[in-house]
Amino acid sequence: MLDRETKNTPAPLDALVTERLKAQEETGVYRRLRAIPEGHVDFASNDYLGLIQSGALEAAFRAHPLHAHPHHVHSGAGGSRLISGELPEAASFERELAEFHGGESALIFSSGYDANLALITALGQLGGVQMIYDEKIHASMRDGFRLARCRSAHFRHNSLRDLEAHLERSEKIPLVFVESTYSMDGDCAPLPEIQALVLRFGGSLIIDEAHSTGISGEMGCGRTSELLGNGGIGAAIHTWGKAFGSQGAVVCCSSPLRELMVNFGRSFIYTTGISRLHLSGARVAYRVIQQAEEARRALAQTISTWNREVAAALSGASSEVQAIEFSQNESPIQYIRVRSEAVSSGEERRTLLKGVAEHLLQDTLYVVPIFHPTVSHTEEMIRISLHAFNSEDEVKRVLNGVQEGVRQEKNET
Repeated sequence: MLDRETKNTPAPLDALVTERLKAQEETGVYRRLRAIPEGHVDFASNDYLGLIQSGALEAAFRAHPLHAHPHHVHSGAGGSRLISGELPEAASFERELAEFHGGESALIFSSGYDANLALITALGQLGGVQMIYDEKIHASMRDGFRLARCRSAHFRHNSLRDLEAHLERSEKIPLVFVESTYSMDGDCAPLPEIQALVLRFGGSLIIDEAHSTGISGEMGCGRTSELLGNGGIGAAIHTWGKAFGSQGAVVCCSSPLRELMVNFGRSFIYTTGISRLHLSGARVAYRVIQQAEEARRALAQTISTWNREVAAALSGASSEVQAIEFSQNESPIQYIRVRSEAVSSGEERRTLLKGVAEHLLQDTLYVVPIFHPTVSHTEEMIRISLHAFNSEDEVKRVLNGVQEGVRQEKNET
C-alpha cells in the first residue's frame, strides 16, 4: 500500500451520489453484491451442469499441461488484438470453436456483453439493414442497439405473427435478434419457425446462445447447430460464463462478418485482448463440456422433477398456490411470480417476493428476487436456477417453502 494521505471524493459529487443512492434505496430495489452463503443450496447461479460446484473444472485445469504453452501463461495480452495483443493461441482456438459450433469463422471476446456490443455496433455500419428483436432480448443487445444508433424495432415475445408483421413492413434487409433460451423467463425461442420466416423475407437470424450453450445440441454445442443446414443464420453468440463455468465468449459467423467486427466492433477494438490464462481455462472447459453427458442427463432429471412437482402443487390448488405463478420450462431457468390479482400494488408484490425469498434463505435455500428495471414491474419474480446437483428433496423444499412463505407473509399482513 502507498503511504500517503487519502483524499476524499469532492463533497459536491459525494452529496449527489448519496442523494441518488438514497432515492434508489427508497424504491426497495437497491442492488448489492451477493455470494452464496456457506452451507446453502444453490438455486441462483448459472452453474447449470455443476462444473464449478463439483470441482470438475478445477480438477481438469490443474491437470492441464500449462507448461506446454508459451511463456507468461498467467500474463495478459498486453494490448488490444489490433495493436499488440494478438495471441497465436486465440487464433487457433477460434478455428476449433468455429468447427465445434458449426460456423465458418469465429471471434473471441472477454465476455458475452462485449461480444453483443461488438457484433451490433459493427452491423450498425451497414446502411441497408433493419434490426428487429424480441422484446425480452438481453440488456447487452439493447445497449448495442443504442450504441449503434441504427434503426431497430421489437416484436412481442416469441410471437411469430408479430415478427411476420414487422418483416412485412421492413424496407431493408431484416436482422432478427433472439435468445435461444431466455435468461429470465427460461422459455425457448421457436427457432425453426423464426428461421423459416427470416429466410422468407431474405433476412438473417442472430441467436444469443448464452443459456443454451453447454446444455443443448450435440456435446453441448447449442441449439443453432440444428439450423445450420437451412441457411439464414447470421451469427450465434456462445458465452462461457454460464454452463461452462468459465470466462469469455465467442461469436460464430461468416468470415466477412468476423472482419466487420474486427474493423467496427467498438468493444473489440477498444479493449485489451483476452489473456492466455482465460484462453487456457476456456479450452479446458470445452473439453469438460464435451464429455459432460452424465451432467446433462442429471440436469434434465432435475428439470423433470421441478415440472412434475409444480404440476402436483397446482393440482392441490391451495390458496397459497393460487397466489403464485410457477413456470414449467424445459430449461434450467424457472420462475416464481405473484399473480396480479393476489396483490393490490407493486409494493405489496415486492414485499411478498422478498418475504418468500427470505423464508427460503432461512431454510438454507439460496434464491434471489429479481425486480424492476431488470424485468418489468408486472414480471418481478424469484428466479430459480436448476442444476445437475440439485436433489429431488431440495426441489420439493423450494416449492413447499414458497407456499409456507406466502402463508407467513399473508398472516403478517
